Amino acid sequence: MHTSNRSASTSPGAQWTLSSAIGCSAPSSLLAAAVAAIIAIASTIDDRVPLTTGIVIAALLPAVLVDLIDQRLPNRLVGAAGLAGIATLAAELLVTDLQVTPTDVLFGAVGMAGPLLVTHLVRPAAMGFGDVKLAVVLGAALGLVDSVLGLVALAIGSACAALVGLTLRRRTVAFGQGLLGGATFSLLLVVSPLN
Repeated sequence: MHTSNRSASTSPGAQWTLSSAIGCSAPSSLLAAAVAAIIAIASTIDDRVPLTTGIVIAALLPAVLVDLIDQRLPNRLVGAAGLAGIATLAAELLVTDLQVTPTDVLFGAVGMAGPLLVTHLVRPAAMGFGDVKLAVVLGAALGLVDSVLGLVALAIGSACAALVGLTLRRRTVAFGQGLLGGATFSLLLVVSPLN
């Protein structure tokens, strides 16, 4: 297990780089991130999953790796993933016959981020606002597939985070990995031959 200097990571002048985040993370975390990226991109082969959804999940991996190390989700990386999603969606709408319903995207974002926002407002120490922002981006991307998929991903991610906390006997765990894992697993459910 790696420790981080919280005061250095949260001070206004603190700097982080992806290379330092990758250099400090456990090999198993990098392997899990690589598997999540492969699943997210590979699931876009199925017509039900737009390329935008896979790109957003893959683009959020650096932010989630930083969360694993520093227990914070950098706004710049989450915002960059959101912008990558918007750019990919615009291109996808131009060159494919993708049908996007704005209400599905909105419901996906609200379904995943809404409960986290309420938790953050009621007890900010229990849920960071970075997790809420990550859930907005992820939920919107999942809403392109199905409007309820964000809520499904949140349930799966919450269960995974709780399991990690119980296994490690820790009261607090970084939640970004749970959210991204829930999103990845929910895509697997969509593209599963059993579906």
